[in-house]
Amino acid sequence: MNSVLVPGKKLCSIHRAANSALSQHIQATHDAVDAHRSQKDIINITVECQESDVITDSGSEKYKALFHGLLYRPTTRELSVEGPERDTKAEAIKDSDVMGKAYELEGELGLKRGAQRLERK
Repeated sequence: MNSVLVPGKKLCSIHRAANSALSQHIQATHDAVDAHRSQKDIINITVECQESDVITDSGSEKYKALFHGLLYRPTTRELSVEGPERDTKAEAIKDSDVMGKAYELEGELGLKRGAQRLERK
């Protein structure tokens, strides 16, 4: 059976050092749990411009949306997904919006599935 001790409660022991160490341990445990709960995923969605060697009627620049995330649950890991190359920046910005909403609604699998659908458009 695990017992939870409240840090503000007076502990009954004649050893002041033991009481102090136990109180510090309990407080550190509570702080670690609170810090773990407060960690949120960090998500960055950008649109990058790439110059192409081939110049077409639409220009030599191609744009693409990049999704980069630092995920904390269930373990800390990175996630990077690239959108398809587009001729205009407006199309790439729309792709970034779609990728962001797909991640919010469906998570990692939805994001990857959404990026594959954007490739076909």
